[in-house]
Amino acid sequence: MRIMYFLDPKLELDNINFRLGTIRNHIEHELKSLIKEGNEVFLLLGMNLYQNARLEGLLDNIKCIRINERIYNEMIEKKANYESLAFNKTAVYKEKFEIEKYLRRKVGKVSPDIIVAYESVSSNILRKVFPNTLVLESMLSGFSRSPYPEMSIYDPVGIYKNSIFSNIVSINDYNFSINNENLICEIKEKVKSSFSENCSYSIEKYKNVFKRVILLPLQIDNYFAVSENLDDLEKKDNCSIIKHVLSILHPDDCSRQGKATILNR
Repeated sequence: MRIMYFLDPKLELDNINFRLGTIRNHIEHELKSLIKEGNEVFLLLGMNLYQNARLEGLLDNIKCIRINERIYNEMIEKKANYESLAFNKTAVYKEKFEIEKYLRRKVGKVSPDIIVAYESVSSNILRKVFPNTLVLESMLSGFSRSPYPEMSIYDPVGIYKNSIFSNIVSINDYNFSINNENLICEIKEKVKSSFSENCSYSIEKYKNVFKRVILLPLQIDNYFAVSENLDDLEKKDNCSIIKHVLSILHPDDCSRQGKATILNR
């Protein structure tokens, strides 16, 4: 099977090495495992990222298609609202992106059977360039930090608001058997118990101090995981997210001037 891994050459958060840790801790292991099983595997990534990975001794004996980041990002800068157009499936654009032709030329005439795009804003562009190829979105799952083994999510539909679960109208519409419901509940309790055992802090001590405690997963400010997934927020930073969630859960408390002042600091 011909498998292409895709690390978006798009400059992310002004850091050319933003995905170096992804190669080091995650992708290289997957690539070598797939090659060992007899698959034809290659990685598309930026030239500078490739060079810095090689300085660390990474990507040895792995075929790589290297993209000139300057050329790639110049093409992006020519297109206003590239992230929004590329990520949002509902976006409509008449002209082809230059990037589509560029990627097609760099990959060659033979399309991959599968593309694994790692947390990329450009996955829908890949689906246009390679319409007969299965594009899988990949990212780390909830079980990806010590002491758990590193696990991944593979989604054939998308990530974040485009994910397969986000596109299900309601999971309550599914009729589970009693055995399946019992299994899900059993797994849920085991996960909760394991998290409690391995958590570095106890939420109970905060419950003894505060009237309400809310655990809120956050993201990196100005990252597409935030900016393209919170359509109803004018500002796309973590402070705005916190205020938004609190205003929904506890609007009376959030209307008090003191709490608003603290959140605006």
